[in-house]
This record gives sequence, structure tokens and C-alpha cells, in this order.
Amino acid sequence: AARAWQPRSADAAGRAAQLMSASLATNIVYPVYTRRGYVRHHSPGKAWDSLYTWDNGFIALGLAELDARRAAGCVAQYLMPDGDGERAWLHHGTPLPVQIHVARELWNRTRDPALAARLYPGLRRMHRFLAGRAPGSATRRLSGLLSTWQHFYNSGGWDDYPAQVQMHAQGLAARTAPMVNTCQAIMTARILRQLAAVAGQPGDAAEYDADIAALGAAVQAHAWDEAEGFFGYVLHDEAGRPHGLLRHASGANANRGLDGCYPLFAGICDAAQERRLLGHLADPQRLWTPHGLSTVDQSAPNYRHDGYWNGAVWLPHNWFAWKALLDLGQGELAWRLVDSALASWSAAFADAERTWEKMIISTGCGTGWHHFGGLSSPLLAWYEALHRPGRLSGGSGLWILHEQTGTAAYRGRLRLAGTAGRTSTVWLCLPAEAVRATWDGAPLPALRRGAGMWEFALPACGEGELAVQAA
Repeated sequence: AARAWQPRSADAAGRAAQLMSASLATNIVYPVYTRRGYVRHHSPGKAWDSLYTWDNGFIALGLAELDARRAAGCVAQYLMPDGDGERAWLHHGTPLPVQIHVARELWNRTRDPALAARLYPGLRRMHRFLAGRAPGSATRRLSGLLSTWQHFYNSGGWDDYPAQVQMHAQGLAARTAPMVNTCQAIMTARILRQLAAVAGQPGDAAEYDADIAALGAAVQAHAWDEAEGFFGYVLHDEAGRPHGLLRHASGANANRGLDGCYPLFAGICDAAQERRLLGHLADPQRLWTPHGLSTVDQSAPNYRHDGYWNGAVWLPHNWFAWKALLDLGQGELAWRLVDSALASWSAAFADAERTWEKMIISTGCGTGWHHFGGLSSPLLAWYEALHRPGRLSGGSGLWILHEQTGTAAYRGRLRLAGTAGRTSTVWLCLPAEAVRATWDGAPLPALRRGAGMWEFALPACGEGELAVQAA
């Protein structure tokens, strides 16, 4: 029977955050041999003494809530200096560039140009390779889409994602492009465009603009499935030309899941596509669950309730979804996602005193490795967003240039690098019964989200000053 979790309490959430902090801080393995030397290494769990590229990015994301210096060191450990042959990063496992997303989080925590300048060359090198523009890279197909299966079997960290499993079973890896790799490159190009400026390399903006335009056009040209409202795995013929989408034996789009939503996360959908994908995310028959977003559409013919990722909620792609929803101005859905997931996961962590890998949708129970770090770190990020006074949270387009924080007031100079003509959502944790807010001196409506949480709609593209005062 499904377990009925109680509504979130500060005690459960606080205890869960404490457990997550302990796992992140103590899951260290020594010695790990790499690059002709032994290092101390943050691992998803002490049972594993190997490197994990994308897991380590999420470990750094969690560490950013505890110690920015330690998080920066965790990111730097996976970056390669220029002139280091063809190695673009310290690679093991899924080649998702979470380190680039963490660098943006670190900027908003520290606003340290020296740190940005130190990390930027390695992050640029990582992106260039994954975008198919570096020596030795073969990630870009004739269609303009990206895939990384020549480097690892797993495109998005989701081991038994059904479209991925089917593609490998049919021997189609060399001819297929998923959405996650192309869309992540668009997302990281947007981040690096802004990071280049604060790192003293503004001349790099043109190459990122070109990536965003070319990759977005390729997705729109080849991947949308109008009938089912998802983007698909794009098949290519022997000459490398795109020729349709991967389909389940039933004829359904095989990619009905979070990979099929990734163009939404990358911000490249038209209005009609956006409405349909947002509908899938919010639909409890499809991707919505009380514990976060299901990895696979629950109504899809290739969904199963007892898989590893298939039939479960994992937090890393939920974190990317949260960021995208804030960028898109979808504050209500973003709040529902964080509030429900944090409640469910906090209860599961606190009840068992374990930091689980995942939540089983059919039972609502946490499972997997019992002291897991890294991929479950969004729980800590969300706890801090909702409970740390003065914390301003936004999407991947939010860049904090300067801020003064306190328990009764906030003032910050913000840059929003989104789409002109839209609004983006930001959240501010400020424990007050009422607030007065302005944007560049003009009154700004404030929407209360839970105790001490305030939501504001800001222009998605531009720069201005947000001032909030307890009333």
C-alpha cells in the first residue's frame, strides 16, 4: 500500500537537511588514483572509490550550501587545463556538464571574479568538447544534434530510461540523438556567455550565441512529435541524415519522459509546445507525483513501476526542471514541485535516518544506497532556498551582481539573462508577515508562498535593483 506521508514539518525538513549535509561532507574516499597521483575524492558513497562526472557535479552543488571553497575545489578537480592533450574533463560515467551549472551557483553565492576566472577556462573546454567544437570531439551529428554514447552508454544518468534501453538493444547508438545532450549544451552555453563576462572573457559570447542558435534550430527541425506532444530520440540513416523518431513497438513515441521535455528546460520551445509540455509535467497521470517528477511518463507503454529510474523519482533532473520553471515564470508549478518533493523526501530521510537515492512512485518509500550523496543534493538546495533568511533563488538566468541580505530586508542588483518580453520568477526567504517590494524604485507585487517565502515576477531579460522590506 502507498505510504501516506504527513505534511512537511520544520523538524523533518531540518533533520533531512542535516543528514544530507553529513553525507555530502563525509562521503570522501582516499586514495583515488588519477592523473598520475592520489587524491581525496568526494564520492556518492564510500562503497565506490571511482570517479563520477555528473554525480560529482551534484555533490559540488550540495557542498555549495555548506562551504563555497570546498564546492569550488570539487568542481576544479574535474576540469582540465588548456594544453592538456585532448582530455576535456576528468571523465567517468555520464558526461553531463553539471559543473557548469554549479559555477553559476557559486557566482551567486560569492560574486568572486577571481574564482570565476579560475574556473572558466576548464568549463569552456568542457562545453566546447560536448558541443562538438573541440579537437577529438565527435558529438555533433549531421543533423546538428548532439549525442555522447561513444563516450558512455548513459546519456542523462538515467540507467534504465526506456528509450535509451530500447536504442541500445536495437544497436542504434551510432545513429540516434537524444534531447538531453543537445539541450544541456544550450543551457551551458547560456551560462558560459554570462560567466565569460564576469571572468574577463567577453569576446567569447559570439561562440555561445552560435551554439544556442544552431543547436536550438536542430532540435526544432527534427525532434518535435506533434501527435504526442513530446520531443523524440532522432534517428539517422547510414549517411547520417535524420529520418524520424525512435518509437516503441506500439508505435508510441519511445521518449515520453523527462528527456522528451528537455527542450522546455533549455527554453527553446514555441508557445504551443511549452503549453503541452507544462501540461505533461503537471499531469498526475503522466509526470507529476507527490514526490517530484517521474522520470518516465506513467501513461507510456514503456513505463514500469519496478525499474531503477523507470518507476521512480530522482532529484537531479527535478532540479533542472525547477530552474527552468522559474526562468519561464511558472512560479505556481515550481512551488508545487519543491514543496511536495521536499516534504516527501524529508519525511523519508528523517524517518529512516538515511539519505536515499530515489523514491519509488508506487509506494512513496525511499530506497537505494542508504547514505547517498550527490544526486540527492537538491533536497539540501531546496531546504536552504525555503529556510535560509535572505536567500534569493531563481532560474539559470538569474545572476546576482550585488546584494545586502538580512532577516528583515533584502537589496540586490540583479541581471536576468532570459527571453525579452517575458517574466521570470524569483523567490526570497524573508520571515515577515508582510513585505514592501520595489524593482528599480517602482512598486512590485509580492506573492506569499508558505511561511517566510515571497515570490516576485521580474523582467526575464535585463538588469535592475530588487528591494524588499518587512512591512
